[in-house]
Amino acid sequence: MAESWDTVREQLRDLLYAATADDVIEVLSWERHPFNVAGQADANFAGAEGSATVWDALRKAGWRTAWSGGENHYVMRAPDTTCITYIEGDVYHGDRRPEENR
Repeated sequence: MAESWDTVREQLRDLLYAATADDVIEVLSWERHPFNVAGQADANFAGAEGSATVWDALRKAGWRTAWSGGENHYVMRAPDTTCITYIEGDVYHGDRRPEENR
């Protein structure tokens, strides 16, 4: 278990330097962190139950919130204008907020 929390800390540290959606997907990629079980999302944050968040790290990296449906469902825009959608630990390329919220 300690190894997985070490990986979560590494992910959060690396997100501080994420300048694009591709950077976020790379940092949180299924392949980079083998304790993750690949799913439908483009990537996953394994520390979704912890106190440190992807949102906090990306805000520090200069990202802005494009939309929020709560602390576990949001869209963030990178300094280069690319977006990611975060849904309870799963991360997707682009703006995938519900149509009624566009």
